[in-house]
Amino acid sequence: FFGDLADSCFKVHLTEGQTFLIPCAWIHAVYTPKDSLVFGGNFLHSLAIEGQLKVHSLERRTHISRKFCFPHFTFAMWFGLAHSLAMLREGGPEGSSATALERRELRPLVDTCRAWYRRQTRQESARRTGES
Repeated sequence: FFGDLADSCFKVHLTEGQTFLIPCAWIHAVYTPKDSLVFGGNFLHSLAIEGQLKVHSLERRTHISRKFCFPHFTFAMWFGLAHSLAMLREGGPEGSSATALERRELRPLVDTCRAWYRRQTRQESARRTGES
């Protein structure tokens, strides 16, 4: 049992009508002892971009089936980058409406999108060279 191997492990018991949000990148398991209607999902936000990128990278390296991954993650990250840069531009030299945490989380997003762009450019270049 993974919980026996973890430094710390928590058990949370939810009752009907309760909602539980799990922080980004937390490993978790769900046990439902009786028939239930449960809604689960993932969402992206600007306060945990680095963790979201790490999870995505781990999923890619370990070949997790796409059906278990966040849909259109890369597209969402590019959209998030464009939105974040627009927020920063709107603020001008005095700053933007982005919080300090959001500005700090922007660096890993910029670095990752830059790496994705470079990889895509290299692949396209190699394809064109191979076609010649």
